[in-house]
Amino acid sequence: MTGKKLSASKVHAKNAISNPECYRINHNPMPQHLRIKTLIFLLLVTLLADRAYCQPHAKNHSYSVATAPLENQEKNEYHLKVIQPYAFNLKTLQKFMLSLAYQERNVSWSPKKRVFSSHDIQVLAPRIKEQFALSSKNHRVTYQIKNSKGKTLLKGDTFLTSQGMNWRITTINRSKREIGDFSLMGDSWRLVPLTGQKYKTHERQKNLIQDISNWVLFINFHPNPKRILKKPALPQHEGSPTNAKNRLKVLDELKSEGLINEKEYEKKRQEILNSL
Repeated sequence: MTGKKLSASKVHAKNAISNPECYRINHNPMPQHLRIKTLIFLLLVTLLADRAYCQPHAKNHSYSVATAPLENQEKNEYHLKVIQPYAFNLKTLQKFMLSLAYQERNVSWSPKKRVFSSHDIQVLAPRIKEQFALSSKNHRVTYQIKNSKGKTLLKGDTFLTSQGMNWRITTINRSKREIGDFSLMGDSWRLVPLTGQKYKTHERQKNLIQDISNWVLFINFHPNPKRILKKPALPQHEGSPTNAKNRLKVLDELKSEGLINEKEYEKKRQEILNSL
């Protein structure tokens, strides 16, 4: 013994080494019931976040896709140089639709939500792809989703220009907005540009340029010259071999990307073959 007194901190360290049980008692972890409650809370937060971003859907919705005129007045007003017809890759269209998001205004803006659910994309993307091949530079591709009562839940259009891929929405959850209609009271919803996207802008007056918040441009998409068609594809009769072949290709893409299961694939494949 040296006769020197140990400080309180050194005594505590010495006791911790010589008596590990004492050390563990002094540093008791969170009680098990609190850990369980914390875990449940974190799981609920995660689920609510997913729910906020995902657009709910029902399989009894009706879907429609068609081509509609894109008037010269509108093309001139917004300086649109349309690049159509175009042979889109199905996966490309699905990525566009998956990344479209919007917010609703209550007291403040809501968390981001998806414009299209996974089921919406599964149904609409192949039809939109087909209409792009049938359209011309004077057309836009329109899409619409209605519920079982015939009420419009979602409505909009899409077209390809030299500036990028254009997506416009005029109805979300039965709430309508016109293109270029700037409300003095504020918009009840708006699209949210994500990475590689931006709002289309419009010069309403000299030196007054405004964002059109229900019109989003995918500015990083550059058309492949090999996919630009010289003229619109001719629509095929449902029972024709050429159309059946195209439909089977689309079906194979849906299966390979996990959008339909094996049972759905075999059922639809047999329907196509029976139509020949």
